[in-house]
Amino acid sequence: MSSQDKHISRVLLCAYACSPDRGSEESVGWDTAVQLASRDHQVVVLTRSTERTLSEAKAESIPDELRPTFVSCDLSPVWTNLLGHLGKIGVDLGYFAWLLKARRQVKDLHRAYQFTSSQHVTYARYWMPSPLSSLDIPFIWGPVGGGESIPAALLTRFSLKGRAFEALRDMMRSIGESMTLAQNNAKRSHIALANTAESAKRMKLMGAESIQIMNSAALSEKDQQTLQKEVIKQDRLTFISVGRLLEWKGFQLGLEAFSRANLPNARYLIVGSGPFKANLVALVQKLGIQNQVDFIASMPRNELFDLMISAHALVHPSMHESGGYVCLEMMAAGNPVICLNVGGPSLFVSDSSGFLASTEDYEQALNEMASFMSRLESEPNLGMRLGQHGKQRVQERFSMSVKSNDLSLIHGGAVQDSVETRVDAPPALRSILRSSTTSSAPNRPVSTPQVSV
Repeated sequence: MSSQDKHISRVLLCAYACSPDRGSEESVGWDTAVQLASRDHQVVVLTRSTERTLSEAKAESIPDELRPTFVSCDLSPVWTNLLGHLGKIGVDLGYFAWLLKARRQVKDLHRAYQFTSSQHVTYARYWMPSPLSSLDIPFIWGPVGGGESIPAALLTRFSLKGRAFEALRDMMRSIGESMTLAQNNAKRSHIALANTAESAKRMKLMGAESIQIMNSAALSEKDQQTLQKEVIKQDRLTFISVGRLLEWKGFQLGLEAFSRANLPNARYLIVGSGPFKANLVALVQKLGIQNQVDFIASMPRNELFDLMISAHALVHPSMHESGGYVCLEMMAAGNPVICLNVGGPSLFVSDSSGFLASTEDYEQALNEMASFMSRLESEPNLGMRLGQHGKQRVQERFSMSVKSNDLSLIHGGAVQDSVETRVDAPPALRSILRSSTTSSAPNRPVSTPQVSV
């Protein structure tokens, strides 16, 4: 590295998911890399070959000096194929194996680039090890999630299969928490960023000292503009749920609440696929609302955006979600969100932009959601008023530009801290750190709140 390097810092991102225009985790990885690079950080992204190919193709339109560098790390095709047949467990095992393989590669990258800070960005679960904690540079851990659990009052209504899945998830988290490699994430983190307060508490127990709440989900300006285009509203009051059809996503609560609200002129759209679909279809038949409910297969993102804009409210009663990207998308479209007061959605949605149902009692949650659905029909201006507040809330608190500014400050601050405190660092490294801290380096505190745990 040249001593004339004008970047604030040289950042290594670990982003298992990183590709443009796909939403959710993939967009988080891509947007974080591009936005940090646009703020005078030299960014190298460690990801998978499939993600690297898509990202490099999109990055061709970015000027060279603002373009992140993408590097790939992959498991062998044999392992990838084998784990792909194991469902959700196979996905987790594959990710764990990828993290272990990446440990050696990040050390090689560090020797080549002499990074001044690092950050673990996507697929970040607090109970899994990060290869970045093995490097002797400031490590930003997260945003990470996975600390959220289904409220006990709601778990009692789960199927035997659903309860078994949650028990397995709890066991995997417990094993992960006890692993030295995972504990090193907490102990060696310069700052730990938690998706939710629930995850922050778990991270604190693992040894993290400096913790801030910063959810991984954020919307790019491009997505916000797309979601604000003019689309004709449905002629009937229309509720919509979007996501994988899994029991813990809670769409059964949405259907029961919709039935309880008794709105014969309203309709309910459920967009997505998954193993719990048959259960939801059976529930619709049992509730006698089959003429009002439509199941729609997954669709291209631009078509989904149009459908969301044309609806009147999102119903997203997910029970242990760290993020909830779709909530921000619906808010950006100017529509209210109905969710549970738990996890990531409860961080996004406020009383002025939607409705947060209690999780203390199953029947209470249903009644509260049904009552709010009825209000949207009897008070036509309510949805518009909440939607406008939601749109503003996304712009001010959950846009990618706001989040990236805060991350830029964190990385710039990490470099400055290293210059001031790392008296044990080799002279060459101290020189690199000092040369990276320019007069343009940010020095104001980030806007994300400190959390008490």
